[in-house]
Amino acid sequence: MLQTRLVRLLKAFNEEEVNRMRLFVKSPLFNDGSRPQKVQALMEHLSKLYPDFEGEELEKEAVFKSVFPEEAFNESKLDKVASELLKVVRKFITVCCSEETSLEYRHWMTQAQFFRNRGLDTEFRAAIDQLEKLQSEMPHQEKEYFFRRFNVEAERVRYLIKYNNRKTDINIPDTIQYLDISYIISKMEYCSYLLTRSANTNLHSPQSFTLLNEVLDIAKSQYLHVPVVAAYYYAFKMLLRQEEQEGEAYYQLKKVFESNLSHFSPTMLRLVQSYMRSHIAERYNRGESNCLPELLELYKTHAAMGTLVQESGYILASTLQTAVNVALKLGDHAWATEFLNEHRHRIEGADDAEAFYLFNLANCHFHKGDFEAAENCLAAFQFRDMFYKTAARRLELKLFYETDSPLLFSRLDAFKTFIHELKQTLPPDKIAPNNNFADLMRQILSPKTFRNAPRIEMLIEKLKAQKAMAEREWLMEKLKELLKKA
Repeated sequence: MLQTRLVRLLKAFNEEEVNRMRLFVKSPLFNDGSRPQKVQALMEHLSKLYPDFEGEELEKEAVFKSVFPEEAFNESKLDKVASELLKVVRKFITVCCSEETSLEYRHWMTQAQFFRNRGLDTEFRAAIDQLEKLQSEMPHQEKEYFFRRFNVEAERVRYLIKYNNRKTDINIPDTIQYLDISYIISKMEYCSYLLTRSANTNLHSPQSFTLLNEVLDIAKSQYLHVPVVAAYYYAFKMLLRQEEQEGEAYYQLKKVFESNLSHFSPTMLRLVQSYMRSHIAERYNRGESNCLPELLELYKTHAAMGTLVQESGYILASTLQTAVNVALKLGDHAWATEFLNEHRHRIEGADDAEAFYLFNLANCHFHKGDFEAAENCLAAFQFRDMFYKTAARRLELKLFYETDSPLLFSRLDAFKTFIHELKQTLPPDKIAPNNNFADLMRQILSPKTFRNAPRIEMLIEKLKAQKAMAEREWLMEKLKELLKKA
């Protein structure tokens, strides 16, 4: 097969880029090796194999015959032509594969530098005007925006220095500030990475906290008027709990977004909005049950903005399920079902996307009281993932309880056995909530509980005190129903 690096790069191109590459390789300015015509011939042959680049036509003998039709096979000669094409492909990536706005920016910045060095004052000023126009048209005011502003101002300063113009003194402070803002945003991006690393991160080391606090202090003292800096600042304050009023940081962050939404790219919105949802979810898990409507409102708002889905257009299974669960807990069955169906075929992060969909659909039916539809959904799939398999079996137990199924007691015993066996594969924090759920269900089903108000009240208090409990809301609802009948 032809050398892997070359084929791998060509595979990464889209169809339009492949066609542009065919034109690019015809330019002697870029295709300036010792065998330019053979490089063109090789590119023509390979472009016909796009997009798969597979089959006999990619074998070296077939490629050589296409490039050197009158010669006997010579692997070394073909490798040299392929190496030359690889160099041209790399040039093409550098010259033609930048984002369109970046390419135009580099176009005018290079011209401005050339005109300044050659003393072409009128042309220089025209190039700077074009750069200013591009600057004003940038859709988001994030790191790249301020770095480009710095470059334009720096170029203007160099021009004024050349003529010993005292206006230089006026321009330099702005130039420094634009560079400073760009670097502060970069530091905040890296601090964000520290925040989102896994449990084995070095985040809690003194060095990490020193870095975070240093960046936050600079942001607070100088740059909170810059929306992207303010967004990071309040997000970090919210997540790090460096102030007693972490809730205030959350609402300040909401205000920044509401007032300056156009300043943020979708990537930035996805990141910081995920922080907001995590923060409210954590407060809910700490016992602030009044936070749940706020969390649902966030999911609805972010879904409408398109920032719950990734850039690929897919949604993470964990994000989808949490959104559905929050809506169901608040009784918004219609939104939960509509949201689930809308993303049915674009789920990422589940071993079996269809089984994941059916499980959540069963949950929607269950909360609406359509128990038969829920049972039909549960019967239509089998999870491999232990986490979802456990959740599906809990849902099955709740269905048997609601429908007074004679299978409930035997399935509850089977669930306890299943959880015991999982101790070998799941961590304790995943086992305990399920064990406690099964134990409390047994106590609810015990004849001693029937019409026994003191015992039911005792179980309610036990449930409130138990931190590790699956299906907490449903269990509380069932206990309160029993208390009314006692």
